[in-house]
Amino acid sequence: MIRFRSILFSGVLVLILGGISFAQDFTPRVGIAGNVSLNLPVLGLRTWFTQAPQFGVNIVYHRHARIEVEFEYHHARFDGGSLEDAEFMWAPTGTTDLQSYQSPNAQSRMRFHSFLVNGVFFFGKQLNDQKARPYFTFGSGMYHYRTTETGLIFPGQTGSSLNTGIVLEPDGDVRTTVGINFGLGVAFYTSDRFALDLRGRYHIIIGQLRPMEAWGLKQVFPFHALDLGIRVKTYF
Repeated sequence: MIRFRSILFSGVLVLILGGISFAQDFTPRVGIAGNVSLNLPVLGLRTWFTQAPQFGVNIVYHRHARIEVEFEYHHARFDGGSLEDAEFMWAPTGTTDLQSYQSPNAQSRMRFHSFLVNGVFFFGKQLNDQKARPYFTFGSGMYHYRTTETGLIFPGQTGSSLNTGIVLEPDGDVRTTVGINFGLGVAFYTSDRFALDLRGRYHIIIGQLRPMEAWGLKQVFPFHALDLGIRVKTYF
């Protein structure tokens, strides 16, 4: 798995950086950007978490009139996972009187720290020929995530009544993995040095959430997520 992750990341990096070798009649420049977006899990991941704000910063290398390379860091924080409201079934020992219960003190969270290299491939002509420039983006990088689940009542206990004081030990995962992202966007240039960038991206991340079968939550692998956001770029 480690070898596969390294090959995936290296391959995408070569594609992005290799594609800028044909620059002509353009003066390279560097910029910085800040971005804010909404991270929306999809497919299996959405059964665990719904949405979260995402914040990031970028270093932008505008090497060719139609190609940029971005070095990006972003952070997303998911709180209030569906596990907090999920119910489990329990019956007193020796009976079949199943009833559903919630864990009132349950907490379910996930944190992401991501370090990405993205290629931005503009459609159309040179920078100064138009103020709005649509583009396609593709990238890869490292995704570090941490999940925590606490306060869950132990559903396998025995007795004549449910003891809500018997809870599972805090659990979770901490992993660093790889993923790819791709999407579309449009950059609005108010001047040669300033741009407002609207972007939507789809992420596929080689991550995993273990099943919580007593609460009806299935294993998730890999992660799929969509982010919709805005970034402000300044060039030097």
